[in-house]
Amino acid sequence: SLEDVTFFVKDTMNPHHPQARSFDDVKDVEDVWRTTVSLGFACHYTEIQIDPGFSHSVWHNYDNLRKFALIFYGNSGHQDQAFISPTRPFGSWLDLMLADTGIASPGLLWPVCYGGNFATTSAKVRAVPPLLWKRVERSLSRADNIEEGHYMERSWAGLLTSRLSQHDTSLLLQHVDHSAQCFDTISSENGWAMYRNMRCGG
Repeated sequence: SLEDVTFFVKDTMNPHHPQARSFDDVKDVEDVWRTTVSLGFACHYTEIQIDPGFSHSVWHNYDNLRKFALIFYGNSGHQDQAFISPTRPFGSWLDLMLADTGIASPGLLWPVCYGGNFATTSAKVRAVPPLLWKRVERSLSRADNIEEGHYMERSWAGLLTSRLSQHDTSLLLQHVDHSAQCFDTISSENGWAMYRNMRCGG
């Protein structure tokens, strides 16, 4: 059985792990716990600072995020057929997970907690229908180091938090810098293009 608050922690949170995230700061555990008790979910990592005083938002333009896909992960630099999901890109995979579960479809904005380290409440976990968790388990059991793992990384926060109201969505969109990651249409010449594609989609 789940505790009232459960912390999900990957081995990559270890700063000495080969895939440790040097570009995110780890939040204080007590702060993560307090946020989780209040909101039902909290990410272990801070948002990436793009420029001094400006951080990458957890809220993503879902239409852009749907396009996210990878052909390899790591240092190979070439397409890895064993890695690639049979259902892609991310939006198609999430549609498959959500089908006939009764879970509301993503709205204009979708939250993402990168890194796979987060905390949530038992109530939030149980609010997700068992059918979806079984589908996720089946999908992630295909192999190790697969594209579906990156899709799930982009799903945890959205599945375990409540959908934004139309009013809150409008308020957030009023403050969007449309040159920001996940909202613009960055050209391949832009230095942020690879970062945007890795985070948000093509």
